[in-house]
Amino acid sequence: MSYLCSAEDKMEKLIQVVLKHARSPIDQVPAHEVKINALTAQNRWVESADAALEILKILGLDLPKQPGKFQVATSLLKAKLMLATKSFDDLEFLPSITCPKTTAIMRIALKANAPLVTMYPELYPIMATEMIRLTVKHGSGPVSATAYLNYGMLLGGRGDMESG
Repeated sequence: MSYLCSAEDKMEKLIQVVLKHARSPIDQVPAHEVKINALTAQNRWVESADAALEILKILGLDLPKQPGKFQVATSLLKAKLMLATKSFDDLEFLPSITCPKTTAIMRIALKANAPLVTMYPELYPIMATEMIRLTVKHGSGPVSATAYLNYGMLLGGRGDMESG
């Protein structure tokens, strides 16, 4: 909570220690979460969003800052096709997520949701559909509710009230 006490230098040093000594990118995630939270709290949203995109890429989710219309349309279509065979009951009773990498990706996406959506609005559809894809493929977890919310808002905002 150093960032809440105006001890940014101390916080940054501690983050660097954790990043240096972490055994894997997954072990680095808590430090990145603190950094993303701190940057967001300091109204440094571009840096927060960029920090999230950086660790997401390391974890295996490479998201474009400004996807083209084709990328957005493809992402939406993939999500619709994936969900076409799923009922609400299927989604409700998905197994719990067990993959540490997927859990880490979802946690980072949650922490950076507001900065990413605000600073890179073209990225929002891609992020929303990726979170849905990860949930359906790997199971439900604490962040899945946000995935469903984002996806519903995305579809509703595009006029697809029935699906959203």
